[in-house]
Amino acid sequence: MLNAIEFFVLVLMVAAAIVAGIIAYLLRRVDAPVPGTSYYTENNTPRNGNTAGFSVDNFPSDEIMIPQQGWVINRTTAQIDYLIVPSQAAYLRIAQTGQLLIPDLYRNHEYQSTEEFTIDGVKITKRQTPGELALVTWEQDGFDYALYAEGSEMNLIGGILANFVATTQSSVSAS
Repeated sequence: MLNAIEFFVLVLMVAAAIVAGIIAYLLRRVDAPVPGTSYYTENNTPRNGNTAGFSVDNFPSDEIMIPQQGWVINRTTAQIDYLIVPSQAAYLRIAQTGQLLIPDLYRNHEYQSTEEFTIDGVKITKRQTPGELALVTWEQDGFDYALYAEGSEMNLIGGILANFVATTQSSVSAS
């Protein structure tokens, strides 16, 4: 038979287990993707796309194209935020083929011009409205890529594009 102290300890243990279960459930729900909502997870380094199931093995980084921050979006798309010297922001997104998330502003925009061409055998699609938005997409080795910028100056995207296509490489992470 249980005495009062043993009963009290048992009740406390059951209550603690219930509270721990509720906290675990709530933490999992906060992290669960909701349709129509983007979840950005900051990475310590732009290379770390592992939470998306792949890694970004190489990407441009020099005195003109300076990586600022790395993100994983909805566990499918890696993003590297760039400063293009002197003061232009550009964004590189990478995902396994068919999973690339492109911001609505760029995906739904009616561009003034669209060009298709190749760089080193890679088919490139460049969409641009000068002074407003630019979006360049390509597919290579099982990955989709998008490079985009707002208020793009003097064909900035065209000037840096070849370096992005030649340099950026990704690979599926080992499970």
